[in-house]
Amino acid sequence: NVLLIPVGGTYTIDAETAKDYVDKIMPDIVIPMHYRTKDCELDIDKVNQFLDLFEDEDIVYVEGNTVEFDRADFDGESTKVYVLEKF
Repeated sequence: NVLLIPVGGTYTIDAETAKDYVDKIMPDIVIPMHYRTKDCELDIDKVNQFLDLFEDEDIVYVEGNTVEFDRADFDGESTKVYVLEKF
């Protein structure tokens, strides 16, 4: 139960709307996408505005641009937000 969701606003939904979708869908894993990074020149928001809507213990920072999951990651008990490092 993985949800990839845009959070940058302007051209896609913004952080608050994305959080509303997360609350309704209740996935085990959320991966935010389409947000401003240090190399991005588009007028979109940074991922922090989305992350601020979650508890710190629910955010997982992944070194690299891939992540592997195990069945244990899908317990239906909580939602974790995985932020992948951009290369």
